[in-house]
Amino acid sequence: MPGSRPVALGGTGLSAIAELARRRSTGWAALAETFAAPTPAWVAAVREGRVRQGWEDAVGWRTGELEGFGPPMLVLGSFERSSRRRELDHDIATLSEAFDASDDGSFEAALAACELLHRLCSDEASAWSAGQLPKARALRVHQHDELHSDAGEALSAGCAAMLAAQPRQPYLALTQVGRLWVDRERGGSSFVNEPQR
Repeated sequence: MPGSRPVALGGTGLSAIAELARRRSTGWAALAETFAAPTPAWVAAVREGRVRQGWEDAVGWRTGELEGFGPPMLVLGSFERSSRRRELDHDIATLSEAFDASDDGSFEAALAACELLHRLCSDEASAWSAGQLPKARALRVHQHDELHSDAGEALSAGCAAMLAAQPRQPYLALTQVGRLWVDRERGGSSFVNEPQR
């Protein structure tokens, strides 16, 4: 089942830590795409499975924390298979409508938070790879601080708004994965079917 088994980190020592930061960067990039208005390229990526594969890469290292990721990943796989019977333009129109109906005004701040965390994780991965330990540690602390301040609140608000709107698939599944991701990154857990209010 997609997303249900851990994917080992490559390398050892600092290279493994750098790989972990890279995967976390991938997760933030994937969530950012959920909070951005759908583009033809993104819709095509969802239909072709590249978005699901990105999430699988991002969450696969979370041994023991994968509960909950499996069902929405299966929904994404089903969307991919059924897309063969639909034109791309149909999915673009449908997903654009679902996105517009779900955005309560919180998506802009959530998108900015995702982009910030993506950049911080990417910079952290580069620092670990270069052996710049103090810089890498400082970037990790910065991420933690952001997740427990305004950026974390913006992410939670964006996910809650999307879940409350109960959008069409694949947005609902993507938001369920995103909500789990945010909660794990913030050090908690959630029930993906119950939006926080």
